[in-house]
Amino acid sequence: MVKTGPRQVGYAMAALTPDQDVPWHRVINSKGELSLRKNGKADERQRQLLTEEGVLFDAKGRVDFDQYGWLEAEFDMDHEDSFLLSDNP
Repeated sequence: MVKTGPRQVGYAMAALTPDQDVPWHRVINSKGELSLRKNGKADERQRQLLTEEGVLFDAKGRVDFDQYGWLEAEFDMDHEDSFLLSDNP
């Protein structure tokens, strides 16, 4: 497997087209926060989709990984900054 990281995840997410069935909204950063977009704002649609799935955010806008879990990719997590929320919270 080729080593990757947050930047590559961002490139992949940015390259998605509307017709692709990828759960892009489940990709959040290592702090449990939604990553800022180019315009400097968290994506309101991403939060809306997660909320519709029952994901709760704390007062700081963070998701509790202990409650919702995350899937670890096959690379060094000490240097990773993005996680994918699991399908089974």
